[in-house]
Amino acid sequence: MQATLTFPGADPLIIDLPRSAYNRMLSLSPDDRAHFAAIGLTAAYNAADDDEDDDTEPTEEDYAAIGRGLADMDAGRVSPANEVFNAIRAKHGFAKGNSPI
Repeated sequence: MQATLTFPGADPLIIDLPRSAYNRMLSLSPDDRAHFAAIGLTAAYNAADDDEDDDTEPTEEDYAAIGRGLADMDAGRVSPANEVFNAIRAKHGFAKGNSPI
């Protein structure tokens, strides 16, 4: 189920929720809905911020994987990302505007 969050001065934010979560949110008061949305957005922001602070050094396996990817590119064994994402959307029935990819 899709829910829409609106913020002054910003485009609406569409979120896909499992039906049970969507129905549960509808049973809450508007203030409680806003509270839970704020908690979720804060958690997502903090998780994204934590990822940006990852200062780990690449491993030998990381370099090997990069090398394999570059070799695949040189050999023409890759597809443009938009083609791959379109195929995934078609396979799983996602619309382009609300898909997770």
